[in-house]
Amino acid sequence: MRHMSDDPSKTHGDRLRWRMPSVGVLALFAVLFLLGVALLTWRVSRSGIRRVLSLGGEVSVDPNRVSRFAVNWSGIDLLQLSTDHDVAFVYLEGPEIDDEIMPVLRRFPNLRIVQLEGTTVTDIALIEVAGISQLNHVSLSESPEITDEGIALLGRLPKLRHARLEGLLISGANLGQLSHLEILDLDYCPRLGSTVLQELCEIPNLRNLSLYDSHITNACFQDIKGTPNLEELDLSKTRITDGSLTTLVEKFPGIKILYLENLRGVTDEGARQLTELTLLEHVSIHGCRISNEAAKSLQDSIPRCKVYHESLEE
Repeated sequence: MRHMSDDPSKTHGDRLRWRMPSVGVLALFAVLFLLGVALLTWRVSRSGIRRVLSLGGEVSVDPNRVSRFAVNWSGIDLLQLSTDHDVAFVYLEGPEIDDEIMPVLRRFPNLRIVQLEGTTVTDIALIEVAGISQLNHVSLSESPEITDEGIALLGRLPKLRHARLEGLLISGANLGQLSHLEILDLDYCPRLGSTVLQELCEIPNLRNLSLYDSHITNACFQDIKGTPNLEELDLSKTRITDGSLTTLVEKFPGIKILYLENLRGVTDEGARQLTELTLLEHVSIHGCRISNEAAKSLQDSIPRCKVYHESLEE
């Protein structure tokens, strides 16, 4: 006599009823496993952010790469929903920042701005920086271990448009290799060589150059080819005289904004030469040896230009 359990149809139904819950449980476990892996990956990927913050640095997330929900939810910490891939800006300051931190920057493939202020990083660190292809702004201010060889490495960055190299102990010998630059700050650089302007004239699209309180003399203006694209120039507190202005007028005819403050070697003769810069919109000659009459004559010669001089202050 066959038992009920020996009925093939019932046995198959029983098996179906047994399998269905098993598939659901397995699917649930699979989903939970994938979520766990994703969460672990997310936590690990933010290690670069945590490292920068642990050194007292700052990071900023690219809002275009995080969810609209995160951006629009007032008061939310964007870092809570970000990964290293979202970081667009890193700021680190202080002598305790050295070459050991630099590999961390490679964890931010979409990094666009790096600011290192007063650090002890060396040229070795710039090897890491030069590998971040999206960078368009680099600041290495007051980092005394950086040399001309290190600066040359920045020429590998195809999107670099703005470099702040304030207070570096460089001669400027390799600046011409930063061929994509548009804005360059070389303020407070005490060791710039006599060929620095020759190097800078090799940068075709350079439009804004600041040399405030740097080692720029008349010798720097010799044998330069100039560039028509330079629009803003700061030569305040350098060592130039009227002779340099003769070359400036000839080689940089596109200047629109010019700072010539506290130049004791610039006199009324220099002011007369500036009248040939017909595109000038703003010129500051505070602290020069320029008389009130010469300053007013300069203002009258280029009516569209605002001349800043002690005698013209309202």
